[in-house]
Amino acid sequence: MAIAAMKPPTAYAVGLLSAVLLAAAAMTALLSLTDVAMSGRPLDAPGASYLLGTDRLGRSVLATTAIGSLRSLAWATLALSGAAVIGVFLGLVSVANLRAPVDDAIQILADAIRSFPSIVAALLFVSVSVPLPILLVLYFWVPVWRVSRAQVGAQRFRPYILNAILFGHSRFSALRDHGLPNASTGILGVLFVVYAELISVQIGLEFLGFSEPLSTPTLGNIITDAIRLGIPYAWTWAPAAVVTILASILLFVIGQYLIRREGQMLE
Repeated sequence: MAIAAMKPPTAYAVGLLSAVLLAAAAMTALLSLTDVAMSGRPLDAPGASYLLGTDRLGRSVLATTAIGSLRSLAWATLALSGAAVIGVFLGLVSVANLRAPVDDAIQILADAIRSFPSIVAALLFVSVSVPLPILLVLYFWVPVWRVSRAQVGAQRFRPYILNAILFGHSRFSALRDHGLPNASTGILGVLFVVYAELISVQIGLEFLGFSEPLSTPTLGNIITDAIRLGIPYAWTWAPAAVVTILASILLFVIGQYLIRREGQMLE
């Protein structure tokens, strides 16, 4: 859906997230060409040469944090995109076949998947060698499906839906073309909240060693230095921890704003 066609709060949220990701990508590209290629002494404290110091391999903490943030956020964004596509599609299928066997089957599958806590379910998938992005998609499509089913389902008796069906559109295509755009703000709000949870689960799995090799900068890999090096070398891992916390809070706040905005528009 084009940003221009979205409701204003939705467009603002998408624009803000896009700007943050583009800024992170530009910063990462700049640092990867300069700072990370330069090797300093291991565990140098923050100073003039390295603003945030160096890690145990002698790399700039500023550069590795920027690159690790972009890598972790890129994987999380990819997983969220897959979960959004599957969740919205199945939401439309459920509403088009409301209380039919297809809808019941999707509900049973969703309830079975979400009966496990997120980290436990992720570890279960990882233990059978499911790649991290795929397992995140398999788990996080469920909340997207639920909100899509509820939001689009509330549109199913609107005049524009009934008119589209009257003029020969299938129920699915009528809901997709006319119901989904009008439910976009509420769905996007939940997507931001899911994004925050997804990032925390992904970084937790990286921290436990279920993702990239430890030498590869990711937020979870960087935060593992908290165990290895502890408080005396907090500069090696504290920036990554701060980025993780701030990213989760920002995404959650944006999501809550969009959800409340949608509620006000429906009143």
